[in-house]
Amino acid sequence: MPISFFDLSDEQQEEVGRNVLQASEGNAFDVIDFLNKVSKVPHQYPKAFLKGIFFETLFNENPQLRMKNKHFDTALKCILNCKEETCLEILREVEEKLRIAQPKDEYASFWLKDDLIRTIKMLENVIQSVNKESVKKLLLGIRTALETQLQKCKNREINDGGF
Repeated sequence: MPISFFDLSDEQQEEVGRNVLQASEGNAFDVIDFLNKVSKVPHQYPKAFLKGIFFETLFNENPQLRMKNKHFDTALKCILNCKEETCLEILREVEEKLRIAQPKDEYASFWLKDDLIRTIKMLENVIQSVNKESVKKLLLGIRTALETQLQKCKNREINDGGF
C-alpha cells in the first residue's frame, strides 16, 4: 500500500496525510490502526504524507492554528521515527508555521487554550525521552512556539473580557 502514495503529487500526499489524521480523530478504528503502523515504519511513506499527518494536529493549510491532539503523540512518532534529515526538515517547518499561525477566528482562542496546554504537556513528555540534540532543540522550539500561542490566547481572553 505505501508505494501507491508515491504516485500522488506532494500536495495530494499532504492532503491524504491530513485526511488520515482527521479520520483517526473521528475514531475510525481501521485508520487509527493504520496510523499506528505508519508511526512504526514511516520511512516507507513519502515525506509530504507524513507532514500532512503531523501538520493536521497543529494547523490547517493556511496555516491557521488548531489543536487536534487526540493522536498527537502517534503523529509525532511518525516524524521522530523518520530518517533524521526528514525529521529535522519537518520539525523546522512546523516551528516556522507555528510562529506565524493565527487562530481561525476570534472565538477560537478561547477553545484553543486547553488543547494547547494538553499538547504542550504531551510534547514535554516526548522531549524528555529524545536523545538526539538536534531533534530535541527543534522540539523545544516547537514547545516555545506553542507556549507563545497559549499566551496570545490568554491575552485575547483578557482583552475581550473573558468572552
